[in-house]
Amino acid sequence: MLYVEDDSEMQGLIMDILDYEGIEVIMDTGKNLYRLLDEHEVGMILMDENLRWCQGSDLCKQLKSLNNYQHVPVIMISGLWDIPSIALECGADGYIRKPFDMYDIMSTINLHYAHS
Repeated sequence: MLYVEDDSEMQGLIMDILDYEGIEVIMDTGKNLYRLLDEHEVGMILMDENLRWCQGSDLCKQLKSLNNYQHVPVIMISGLWDIPSIALECGADGYIRKPFDMYDIMSTINLHYAHS
């Protein structure tokens, strides 16, 4: 799984949850997104909406427009009240609203993650 986030505190929290569940995670700020997708078999992308350098939904739109990557599930993560419509508009496969608990994350991941 690729987790696109530039907040180190949030990275640590999500990493702890996914590590506990035995899910291998690659962390990135999104700037190396395409290189990482080319180098690794990624079953899902968790993507924060508010990155310091761009909007995650813009990255999602780009990914979903490219044949090589449009099959990779993208789950948007944000505390924005309109994250459901943002996720829909950018072509994301789902969303997780902050604040969340471990069960929110795992139920969404289990619904979309291509780890088998």
